[in-house]
Amino acid sequence: MLSTESPDGSEAALAWTANTSAKRLAKRDFLQWDRKLKMEFMGKSLSFNTPKEKSPSPFVKEIIEQFLLRHQNSLGRSKNTLRSYRTTLSIFCEFLELRSPIPNRKSLGQALNGQVLRDYFREISETLNARSHAHHCSVIRTFLKWAQSESLIEESLERHIESPKSPKKVLRVQDEAFTSQLAIELQKGSCREEELLFHLLYGSGLRISEASSLTGKDVDPERRLVTVLGKGRKRRELPLTERACEILKALLIGEKNTVRIWTRGLSSRTHRRWVDSWKRFQLDPEAPHLHPHQLRHSIATHLLQRGAGLPQIQRLLGHSRLETTQNYTHLDLKDLQKIYARSRPRLKKG
Repeated sequence: MLSTESPDGSEAALAWTANTSAKRLAKRDFLQWDRKLKMEFMGKSLSFNTPKEKSPSPFVKEIIEQFLLRHQNSLGRSKNTLRSYRTTLSIFCEFLELRSPIPNRKSLGQALNGQVLRDYFREISETLNARSHAHHCSVIRTFLKWAQSESLIEESLERHIESPKSPKKVLRVQDEAFTSQLAIELQKGSCREEELLFHLLYGSGLRISEASSLTGKDVDPERRLVTVLGKGRKRRELPLTERACEILKALLIGEKNTVRIWTRGLSSRTHRRWVDSWKRFQLDPEAPHLHPHQLRHSIATHLLQRGAGLPQIQRLLGHSRLETTQNYTHLDLKDLQKIYARSRPRLKKG
């Protein structure tokens, strides 16, 4: 018969563990419900009360697809980015066609003007938060620039778009104690692919989509390097952890250029479920929500805490702008003071 006592023989410790797990599950369920509610609310609120039978004109659909095709082929935008563009432009064009039909080029030029843009952004500001509002501004500004370059509109209209000031969102990251313990726990398990995923996401700072698409030709365990095709189809070489190399050597059996790393043909959806399951190793009920992209935030913050420079972290994460890298690092005042004291030049005494 199995014992119900905790490893240290304390019933209180067992009760605390059960209570902690219950709190964690309740918190997860609430976050999922809250996210679903917000999505439903946003979808209903931005429908502008259009009849269900009304749909964008064929011309409008064609224009949106041409814009997306340009960003897919020439600029290499990701599927998620293109999906976001399509949703935003569909909402925007729905608003335009409520005012007047857009069956051709001439009508598009007539439908777009500064007053219409101001009315649209005033409308969505009542529903969306500042971050989503800023996203709409960015997408529509990009669309208007493209439309002018294609001679769909004559004048530049971007000046009529004012992005709201978004409050800086500080995401909580996992502490090093947890990531170290997680590495140990995963090594104890029987799934090498799951352990490898952790070392790619946290050890090398890959995006979940980048890790899921890797094949044997992208990794070189001997040189401890992985070649990643990131956003904008930009390639970058990144270091692998020692443990990741050990796992890869065991997995890469056969011709290197044809073998798959994920021997089970696993998808990114399965990989996301793996990461979600790692929450079972979090003992603190107040620990931040664990998700794949947060591991990139965590490694960036931990590297900066240990004295790495922002340009080096920028290269690791594959960011085009240093400002984006700065948003990925979350340090408190004490950490910043330590880094400043360690890196500032010492003054020579006269």
